[in-house]
Amino acid sequence: MLSPNDWPAAEPAAADSGLAQAEWGVEVAQDPECCQTAVLVGLATVASAPGHRHAVCFACGAGFDTLETCESCGQHYSPGPGEAAGLCPDCLAARIARFR
Repeated sequence: MLSPNDWPAAEPAAADSGLAQAEWGVEVAQDPECCQTAVLVGLATVASAPGHRHAVCFACGAGFDTLETCESCGQHYSPGPGEAAGLCPDCLAARIARFR
């Protein structure tokens, strides 16, 4: 089996690891922080919340409790506490700028 260092990039590592499988409900997405397409959405669980699946980035190691898909651009983003889901920060800012 290949180690993560054997892959040329994080995206093939995530896909080739065998963890990104549709029947498991795991998808590969772009990390909203490091912008690499290497986040396995719905992969990880933690002992404190075994029923909730988290997203993990194979490129930078970041973990996300929640990743939403922007209704405008289709990119994933991690909403902050108290932020309304639906639009990523860039799309929300663009919509607000139209009214200024």
